[in-house]
Amino acid sequence: NASNLCSSDTSSQTFLFSFTSEPETPDFFLYPTPANQQVNFSSPRAFTYFRLSNSAGKIIFQQQFSSRFQQQLNVQSFPPGVYWLRIGDDNWQLSRKLLIK
Repeated sequence: NASNLCSSDTSSQTFLFSFTSEPETPDFFLYPTPANQQVNFSSPRAFTYFRLSNSAGKIIFQQQFSSRFQQQLNVQSFPPGVYWLRIGDDNWQLSRKLLIK
């Protein structure tokens, strides 16, 4: 009976969700990762700030400037762990995961 194929009872149904980070795009290059001394990042789009956040989302370092296409950051003073580096300007922003050894 075709009416038995669909059921409104969801108690036996399993729902699977998947969450991923932003896909890697050529708009933001970050290297090396993992890093232990210095990290380099660049973009073909000019950016006016960058922010480094820890895995809890707390901003631990940030810098603003007029406009850049590349930047370096000394990471020797940061404890090992997972961080997020965000670059952007008033109209756009991109984030990448950064591992510090």
